Amino acid sequence: MARLTDLPVELLQMIAAAKEDFSDILETQDLANLSLVSRWSHYAFNRVLYIDKDKIRLSEAIDYAAIHGNTDTLKVAASFGIDLEFSSEVLETACRHGRREVVLWLLERDTPVRLELSSSDRHCFIDSLTRRGQHARDRLTAGCPALLHAICSNMEDIALHLLSLGANPNSAFKTNDNLRSALHYAACRNMIRVVEYLVQQSGIPIDTLDFEDYTPLRFMMRFSRAPDRDTGMVKKLIELGANVNIEADGVLPLTSALRRGRFHQARALLDAGSKIKPDEPQPDILSPLHALIYVRYNSKLATRSPMQWSILRRLVKAGADLRERDASGSTPLEESILNGSPEMTSHLLTMMVKKYGKNSVDYQDLLSFIVENAEPTRFFLEKAEVILKHGGRMDTPLRDGRTFFLWVLKRGDYSQVERMLKIATKSMLNREYLDGLLQDIIADPQCMNINSGNLKLLVNSGAKLKTGTDLTSDVFAKIHSKTRIDPRLIAVLINVGVPKKKRPGLVTAALKSRQSTSTIECILACVETHLWHRYPWWLELAVNKGSDFLLEMLLNGIGKVNQESLQALLSKVVKGKGYVDVKYYMVSILVKHGANPFPQKGRCVCHHENHVAGASGDETLSAFEWVIHNCTAYEICAVWKNTAPEMRPDPKTFFECIPHMAIDYERPLIKEWLEYLIKKNDQGAKVEDTSEEFQ
Repeated sequence: MARLTDLPVELLQMIAAAKEDFSDILETQDLANLSLVSRWSHYAFNRVLYIDKDKIRLSEAIDYAAIHGNTDTLKVAASFGIDLEFSSEVLETACRHGRREVVLWLLERDTPVRLELSSSDRHCFIDSLTRRGQHARDRLTAGCPALLHAICSNMEDIALHLLSLGANPNSAFKTNDNLRSALHYAACRNMIRVVEYLVQQSGIPIDTLDFEDYTPLRFMMRFSRAPDRDTGMVKKLIELGANVNIEADGVLPLTSALRRGRFHQARALLDAGSKIKPDEPQPDILSPLHALIYVRYNSKLATRSPMQWSILRRLVKAGADLRERDASGSTPLEESILNGSPEMTSHLLTMMVKKYGKNSVDYQDLLSFIVENAEPTRFFLEKAEVILKHGGRMDTPLRDGRTFFLWVLKRGDYSQVERMLKIATKSMLNREYLDGLLQDIIADPQCMNINSGNLKLLVNSGAKLKTGTDLTSDVFAKIHSKTRIDPRLIAVLINVGVPKKKRPGLVTAALKSRQSTSTIECILACVETHLWHRYPWWLELAVNKGSDFLLEMLLNGIGKVNQESLQALLSKVVKGKGYVDVKYYMVSILVKHGANPFPQKGRCVCHHENHVAGASGDETLSAFEWVIHNCTAYEICAVWKNTAPEMRPDPKTFFECIPHMAIDYERPLIKEWLEYLIKKNDQGAKVEDTSEEFQ
């Protein structure tokens, strides 16, 4: 391993004698590496690095140490006798980044503090309270930068120390002529002692204005991040003489407090005599009462509602009029509907009735307001419930002529309709209204626009048509129409307006039509199952329609079907046209219900050479032959397994069918399966188990 003594003596002498420039000795990286060889070399080479005549490079290192709180780097520089002529800037940098340990070390060394800047000096600052997310940029700074940065970094003791050293108490950040004072920032940062010093000892006016016309109190109420329960700063500013009624552009300190949900601080302002509405209200500015109600984006207020109600009662007691519209044209109730909570809406209604009487509230007008503003309104249904429970009605026309219930019904939301019907009482909804509404919906040719689920809810809630109403012809017309219809809507219409004796005719018509399987299923469900056996032709119509689902549904509902009918249906399936998979499913269903799929004469069509040409014609095949010719090996085995053992012919019968299988690569598999069956039969095994064993 190389040792320090291996270096030329001349090089070591040059390093030891270096005062400023070492560029002709070694590169900076080489010196840094040598500083790690030993303690002596660390001291020697570090000294050379720190006396670099490149002040810009050294300044960057010192700034980096101040920003990251690396006090050791600063101490090393000082130990080498480096004159930190820019240490006042280092102090400001440490204050800006909240590096208390660096600031204290610099102040202990009697670092000079720039107590005042000339107008040409620029300083990097970002107002982190009002312009979050922006990058720092140069701003002109009036007064002592270190003081302002100490305040904005929440270092109250440092700020007080700087003030005691003579820092300009009128310090302020500014852009061009726009100023915001240290007093504003101290109030916002909850620095009570600094505020006291600036006002009582430095004589700063307590209501000094910044460039946006904020007093320290208004600025604190608008931007402070102190907890609501911490009312110390509010009370201190009031104690020092802050005007709680000063307003700018229609905004009071009380407005800001209530808008942010700071109810404890609002109570302190009210205790100090804050007025409850501005002298010059502005159209786009909330009044204190409306600000209290506005909690649209503040979910945290949900757990603090008792304080909210307390402030509300206090505002009303102080003279706030719950009927008065603000500069934007909204009443407190309308503000609550748009941006408040359902609980606030309920409290306002209760207070309105108690203070001004029952006739002071137009409930239908409020429901109309909800209908007109449903999209931007959060919890609109919950607020509608509150209004209904206080005296509103679902069945009374609103401003647009519709009832509230009809409006909800046409929105198409099943859960909303269900909720309205669930809470409905006689004081909210007349049940006869539902009967009339159902009658109107059925009579309207556009009733298809009503959600069928909602229509069913209406019927299930007790709505009935007039006695003698017969919708049979209407349902027939919908069945024969070329447009697609909602199956559930048809079912509702049948259940409410078609006599039971006419419903089977609808099933027949639907089976003959082009309506979907789901539509026919819904119509079929409207006919009592024990009556299905009276209409055996439905089975043939299901086969003609090519619906294996309806065929199975009808067979299960009808129950026992005679063998002759089953065979006729099976033959019709085999001879009919359609997709192979659908025909297979229908064959499988009929076989499960007892149909015999095997050739009646014990021989298949493929038995003689002269029959080969016609073997592909489905009309000459038995069902099992058709399955062998067109289906998979798995499906062939499944049909065999589902037949009764006494029906099954000799497996040898079907060897002639193998050459005519559509799936040629499965021919060896079926041949092997048939040989397996024959072998099992010869050995006396049970035939009914062989197909499953083979699979």
